[in-house]
Amino acid sequence: MKRLGGAGFSVSYAPGVTTYCGKEMGDKQEAIRTAAASDVIVAVLGEDCEFMGEGASRTRLNLPGVQEELLDALIATGRPVVLVLATGRPLVLTHIKDRVAALVQTFHSGSEGRTAIAEVLTGAVNPSGKVPMSFPRAVGQIPVYYDHLPTGRPEKVRQRYESIFMDEANQPLYPFGFGLSFTKFALADVKVEEPRISIQGKLRVSVQITNRGERAGQEVLQLYVRQPVATVSRPVRQLKAFAKVSLQPGEMRRVVLEVSAAALGFHDAKGRYAVEPGGFEALIGTSSRDLL
Repeated sequence: MKRLGGAGFSVSYAPGVTTYCGKEMGDKQEAIRTAAASDVIVAVLGEDCEFMGEGASRTRLNLPGVQEELLDALIATGRPVVLVLATGRPLVLTHIKDRVAALVQTFHSGSEGRTAIAEVLTGAVNPSGKVPMSFPRAVGQIPVYYDHLPTGRPEKVRQRYESIFMDEANQPLYPFGFGLSFTKFALADVKVEEPRISIQGKLRVSVQITNRGERAGQEVLQLYVRQPVATVSRPVRQLKAFAKVSLQPGEMRRVVLEVSAAALGFHDAKGRYAVEPGGFEALIGTSSRDLL
């Protein structure tokens, strides 16, 4: 961090917990004093030890041990907190996300993970990663996943039997494919190159992407496909193609994503694979939720 930060950049460290498992508090007061004297607090928390590996299921997906107590104390200093999470699964972060300045989800990043994290935190690298799973708003929302089947009970119809939670939104906190950057991208003008294709053909969808920020960056364009009518119920969307695009500030480009028509099928109850003719919908965007 100090090497990447440059002149005038300094790092102070205090162990808030005694082990990586976070079961016992370290010198809490020293950690708070160190944090309060800093311009920005970087809190590295998460899961390790017996919280990980086979046979390590959890009924509560909060920060383990005393880590939430420590995080509350760090937030109470009034300094901006960047929360770096090293976990093997999505945690429930609904009560945390609006109280910290930033969230960096690293999962388990390996021996060079610390270098990659430092490069992102100091701005040496513009992040472009996307989460490979949906993050729930609450444990009771699980299972939550982007390619679920449609329901006969609509979500937003004001009637008694609607498919909504009484105390929480249906959508995940962070959807599959979600991830932020230090710049902003805008998508427009989606086009299906060939509206009708044969089983030997390819579905080709293009979109115009523009870097509207002040930094060079990378965005992951994602193509999802849905078959509204089939002999079996099909998922509301399925990821079929993606591409990482690098753009300079102000640069605009048209990008084509394609998928073989043969990849648009499904396996029936007897395990037989088939592609049924009919209409398909193509959706393109930057996550499974943010789609055109």
